[in-house]
Amino acid sequence: RAADIRFIETATDSFLAGPRTVLLPIEVEASNLRLIGDINGLRPLTHMDGVVHRDHRNLTRDYFSPRSIQQLEARGSDTARHFVDLLQQRSGDVVDFAADIAFWFPLRVIMQLLGVPREDEPRLLRLTQALFGYQDEEFGDSGLSAAERLGQTNADLRAYFTAMTEDRRRNPRDDIATLLANARIDGEPLADSDLLSYLIIVATAGHDT
Repeated sequence: RAADIRFIETATDSFLAGPRTVLLPIEVEASNLRLIGDINGLRPLTHMDGVVHRDHRNLTRDYFSPRSIQQLEARGSDTARHFVDLLQQRSGDVVDFAADIAFWFPLRVIMQLLGVPREDEPRLLRLTQALFGYQDEEFGDSGLSAAERLGQTNADLRAYFTAMTEDRRRNPRDDIATLLANARIDGEPLADSDLLSYLIIVATAGHDT
């Protein structure tokens, strides 16, 4: 019932997101704990509760306010026209809409917000598919276990966004990566694990959904 859902949503001391946000295989949890120190592997907003969740969510609240979204609308429209033009250029050809359009359009929108250069989009798409499809040998080295494939993907993502964070601290821009790289909560910068998790979840779930 709606009343039950409202109760669950507001009883944040009883219904926690953090301890086990996703049901992972035991060997994957053990690998995450050994390599990263957290059974979930990442600690983005969806794994946080209470004041911690509120403080981290507030970091990007203004960036996604209605007024800010209106300012970003023109960029999104230009991107949409670009992909429509691609379809028109291929008039008469067979088009795989999923592979040619549906993967790339939302990916580009999110990458633009985050500040990822266009030439890195294929890499981020591949890493996203590997992150969410780590149990599928198609998305990684078939000689590795699922836990090892996931660990490798997480390491690749962390390396990419660590370099991006260092760049944005030296060369700030108008993007989410700069906002998070230089963000502070109670006067302190974000913990490296929380910052990287934030960037990774925006870069992956943002377009994969």
